[in-house]
Amino acid sequence: MMISYVQLESHMEVEISIKPFVIPDDIRYIRQWTGVDEAGLMPFYESIAASSFIHAVMVWDKDQPLFEAAICEAVFDDLGLGHAVQPGDYTLRLQIAPNAGHDAILQGLNNCIDYLFSNKAASRILVPVHTTNKIFMEWGREDKYTKKMDKKVIYIQKRASLQFG
Repeated sequence: MMISYVQLESHMEVEISIKPFVIPDDIRYIRQWTGVDEAGLMPFYESIAASSFIHAVMVWDKDQPLFEAAICEAVFDDLGLGHAVQPGDYTLRLQIAPNAGHDAILQGLNNCIDYLFSNKAASRILVPVHTTNKIFMEWGREDKYTKKMDKKVIYIQKRASLQFG
């Protein structure tokens, strides 16, 4: 699976791709971003790779990693425990590179959402977010999808209008 997108932003070409998470190659990026050692990360990502309801992908801007995204059927994610989970719901959890560009992160996030709606036939996507995360709060105001926000989660549906809760 690889999804690519090219867009001119601020007179710069941004080429975003989504690729499967590769063990052990991509572990080094997560280690650099989080400070967690490889011995602690390896079992976690191996369990994801063996799972049928969750998978990890890396989102890239050309040859630079932007973030890792864990895509999970919401009924199997602890985020779904406190929310009314419906059939076809997915969660999307991100580990963002500290030096990733703002516009590229937003485009990569939109590509992940498009992937879930088109390839996974998601009916709704739940994205955990902290209100101090300015990138997500800005993204929550874009018009591409219908979004409803509570204090910790953005709910996304494939529509043209925008909602805040």
